[in-house]
Amino acid sequence: MRLVLASLAGDAETKAGTLPALAAAGPILEACYAQVRKGGITVTEQLPALANASAKLKAMARRATIKTELPLTPQTTAGYIKQASVPATPTVTQSKAACADQLAASKTAFDPHKTAENEIPELTEYVHSSVYCTADGSNNCFGGAAQAGSPTLKFTHWTAEKQDESQPATNYGRSQTKLEVIISAAVNITQGVAEQTKTAFNLLEAELGGTACETALTTYTSVSSQAAFRRQAIRTLVGISENEADTTDPTSTLTAKLKEKYGDSGDEYNKKLWQKIEQLKIGVTKSKTKTEVDLKEERTISELTEGLARFIGELNAQAAKTTKNDEKKADTTSADAADKKGEKNDGDKKDEVCTATEETNCDKTKCTWNKEKNECKVKESAYISSVTKVPLLLAALLF
Repeated sequence: MRLVLASLAGDAETKAGTLPALAAAGPILEACYAQVRKGGITVTEQLPALANASAKLKAMARRATIKTELPLTPQTTAGYIKQASVPATPTVTQSKAACADQLAASKTAFDPHKTAENEIPELTEYVHSSVYCTADGSNNCFGGAAQAGSPTLKFTHWTAEKQDESQPATNYGRSQTKLEVIISAAVNITQGVAEQTKTAFNLLEAELGGTACETALTTYTSVSSQAAFRRQAIRTLVGISENEADTTDPTSTLTAKLKEKYGDSGDEYNKKLWQKIEQLKIGVTKSKTKTEVDLKEERTISELTEGLARFIGELNAQAAKTTKNDEKKADTTSADAADKKGEKNDGDKKDEVCTATEETNCDKTKCTWNKEKNECKVKESAYISSVTKVPLLLAALLF
């Protein structure tokens, strides 16, 4: 926007330096827009995967270990399970889940550049089921039935982030004092979170990690790399207005002009162009008063668009005034031409009136008879005109 304003409001030298940069702005902004648009689509597509992962991880953070124990008490006779053997409610105990291995603070700090360390792990949970049985309070039930009157048979179910291996998975092949069996199985409770988030992050990094939007119009290397910049430089600086090529033959012709305008390798691009642009003034409305502001980088889009609209309006008004003056001048010129033509025609008509060959036929009001030359001539003070000049003169003055 500042380049557009400078191309209109700047002096001749500033305008000449602005136009090549303005031509380069299009491709640079288009590349940035394409990256942002594609990145926005990727964000929309991948956010659900990240939201799903976040929800599962939050659930893990709040997860607790719940252990449910159901004791069975044989009634009347050893090994007999009756209605009274089963309690009305099982015994439930709960404890918060805690990471067995606490990470150091340095490991919890997120660094986007250390992708290998930032992968979300697949979290595993273990589902446990245990069976406890004792025949006499000391040995398992291999050689005898569970005694009546005490909870000698128990079934327990729980989940935990670590596998409980305190008891064997098989325990009743022979009579022994080991009374409990624990059977466990691993379950992936995050259900593919790691792979989903890895894919999402890779896509987001690829689409949003581009450098297209880092290309600055205030940097010479950025604009000069654009073919549009070189084409316009040839038109404006070299002076080939109808040019369509992005180089000259020899190439030194363009190189010399660029050096003259922007310095060696563009090292004066900022000084000779952008510093001048920042000094330009535009009119904006502040507190219902026209205020002149410069074109420095901190100027808002609202200020720039208002200033541009105001300036174009002033140019249009000036152009309309110039057009009206040109029309007035053209009308005056036409009137003068008509006067001259009328005078010429009058002269011709006078010549036609005074053509008699005999004195009796010579019109004495417009002509005079020369006796010596024996001819009819036009009077010196006669004015013959078939067109009135006053209306034409008034018309010319009114426009």
